Amino acid sequence: MESELSYAQGKGKLIIPLVEQGVQDGTFLKTFTPVFRFSRFDGNPGRVEREVFEFLKTQKKNKETLQAVGALVTVGMGLLLLASLSKD
Repeated sequence: MESELSYAQGKGKLIIPLVEQGVQDGTFLKTFTPVFRFSRFDGNPGRVEREVFEFLKTQKKNKETLQAVGALVTVGMGLLLLASLSKD
């Protein structure tokens, strides 16, 4: 995983790290700014999506790209939430 992310960083690709609360900030993770933290126990599941959308607004990308990335983040967070609920 680190090699793929390093490659993407080297190519100047937009990386949005979504990390579960409690995961340690290793040396590699510290190379990303910002890091968006989520918790399956968070009473406000839309918080991370809003933070990501605010971050995307600051990026110099076209509107379609930002909307696509935002939609992927929303779907991904929804799937993570559903997966965590099915384990409980």
